[in-house]
Amino acid sequence: MKMILRVMSVLVLSVGLGACTDDPVDPTPLDAGCGEACVDGGDAAVDEDTGRDPGVGGQDTDLDAEDVSVEDADAQEDAGDTSADADDGGEDVDDATETPDAEEDGGDASDGEDDAGGGDDAGVDPNAGRPLGQCNVTADCPGGGPGGPSCTRTAPGGICAGCSEFAGCEASYDCNLGSCVASCSEDVDCQPGMHCSRGSCVIQRCQGGICPDPMFGCSESGFCTRVSCDDPGDCPQRTTCEGGICIEDRQLNL
Repeated sequence: MKMILRVMSVLVLSVGLGACTDDPVDPTPLDAGCGEACVDGGDAAVDEDTGRDPGVGGQDTDLDAEDVSVEDADAQEDAGDTSADADDGGEDVDDATETPDAEEDGGDASDGEDDAGGGDDAGVDPNAGRPLGQCNVTADCPGGGPGGPSCTRTAPGGICAGCSEFAGCEASYDCNLGSCVASCSEDVDCQPGMHCSRGSCVIQRCQGGICPDPMFGCSESGFCTRVSCDDPGDCPQRTTCEGGICIEDRQLNL
């Protein structure tokens, strides 16, 4: 009996040992380990494309470092190009500051000023192109007027008076209130000391006690008039003392 019990005990132990060796290892429970962190890439894994460790979050840190290095190199090259452009700009500024032509032209201009200064001719008539006056003496006026011809010598250029509507004036003059006057459309149509007013040449008014034309003085009534003289030194420039009146040089030989 005892022998039978021992044999059965041995068999039971043998079966138990076989069960222990044949059972598979229990899997890790779902709540054990890193969970979603492993799924998100927390475990280090090798990138199949690059062969590098992608690091946390799947980013290739080595590749990013290389990219940054390349970008830095490109930035340095761009900076070098900018410096070169700046140097070129400096050369352009230097070129802009060099103006030898302008200086040479300025020299020519100064030569022109010298020429202009040397060309000042006191004998030039500033009234060239304007007509001469009517008279220096009565003999210069035409006869035939009702009151007899006479020259108003003090008027600029001289005015022949004593005319009538039909006689006493030269062909280019009209008799107006007994005096011969020239018709005009602008001041240059009149002799110096006169200006055009309403189609007729009339004596200019003085401005501030001075006649606009320096060859003449001012009368008490404020009009331009020939200057009285006793000797040549009494007359303004471009006039000559004749018979006590300063006559314009431009019409000394009427």
